[in-house]
Amino acid sequence: PWDLLPIACAACFGAEQWKKCRFVCALESYERAEHMAIPAITSLFKVLYGDDKARLSDALIEYTKTASSTLMRMKLGGRPPTGIYRDYKFPEMLAFMDLFVDECGEVSRSVLEELIPYSLTHQAYLEMTKSAVA
Repeated sequence: PWDLLPIACAACFGAEQWKKCRFVCALESYERAEHMAIPAITSLFKVLYGDDKARLSDALIEYTKTASSTLMRMKLGGRPPTGIYRDYKFPEMLAFMDLFVDECGEVSRSVLEELIPYSLTHQAYLEMTKSAVA
């Protein structure tokens, strides 16, 4: 009954919050606590999938793939000056996915890197660090 949960959670990237977020590199967290969505998502999945470890793992992998794909499509549709997602903070969103994989424990980095190359994530961290210093 929870087959669409990964898709619903991935749709959160469309929220207005991602236009205003700011990642604080020195703290490896967000100014407005967007990083707290990570334990919320993983806890929700664990509660709903219960003791079925295989289904839990599959669902978290599906979330990672769906969220990554959504993010990359939004990034392509966000090119200035007319892109509909141009106001979204993609470096912060990429960092969120990176943190999700680090903190989740059920999803390997290779799943994320199938859709988001690490070089793009690394560039996002560099961009956020540079903007914090400026």
